Amino acid sequence: MNHVFNNGLRAWLNTSMTHAINEIKFRDDAPLLPAYQKGAGHAINQVYSYIDHGNLATWDDVIGSSNWTTGNDMKLPGDYNIIDFNGDGIVDNDDRAPYQYASTPQNTYNASLGFEWKGFSCFAQFYGVTNVTREVNFPTFRSTAHVAYAEGSYWTPGGNATLPTPRWGTTVDAAATGTRYWYDGAYLRLKNVEFSYTFKNNWLKKMGINSCRLYLNGDNLYMWTDMPDDREANYGTGSSDGAYPTVRRFNFGIDITL
Repeated sequence: MNHVFNNGLRAWLNTSMTHAINEIKFRDDAPLLPAYQKGAGHAINQVYSYIDHGNLATWDDVIGSSNWTTGNDMKLPGDYNIIDFNGDGIVDNDDRAPYQYASTPQNTYNASLGFEWKGFSCFAQFYGVTNVTREVNFPTFRSTAHVAYAEGSYWTPGGNATLPTPRWGTTVDAAATGTRYWYDGAYLRLKNVEFSYTFKNNWLKKMGINSCRLYLNGDNLYMWTDMPDDREANYGTGSSDGAYPTVRRFNFGIDITL
């Protein structure tokens, strides 16, 4: 959309939306695998996860829970209650099930808008995605690392928090985190904004300059999302491991046209 008003103001708006879904029609899966473990029928890069269902509130819950294959004797009240998805009494790799969406967005949105009036110009661009699941890891005290992340409140008896208490030096099973680090990866990003003013005075032309434009712009200025931070990654797994936080940049400059 592009419109010029009677006072010389020109305003514009451009929007676009892309919807893309996929489904694996055939993969050489073992014939006796249950449907949830097969690739066929699911999306490419579908997220698989151990599924948690609340916390183990008491020692009775701990003792009565399904065994982990690693570190089962390290369980404590407050740990996640991991679902034994196939019901065989042991929580292992066969209990990883499809969870939410794939790591590739199904929907992408883009919008740019701006105006020009008497030498002034303003431009803004928004970009967003939906129907995507992303992994953002905060492995406090992983193995024997002396690193702690501010994730929120940890579980206490009778409290409302659900995060299991981290333990330094304890080797826990891969299933122990459940869906803890999987997030709804949808976001709306204010990707770019620019303000400028263009001079076209006679005194500039006397100096051999046709126009002079001053501008101030910024990139990655803000993001609305349920993810814990702005750490976009394009890895096939959907994980943010190793991804550097998105950099916010500001630029001020002058464009001179001779």
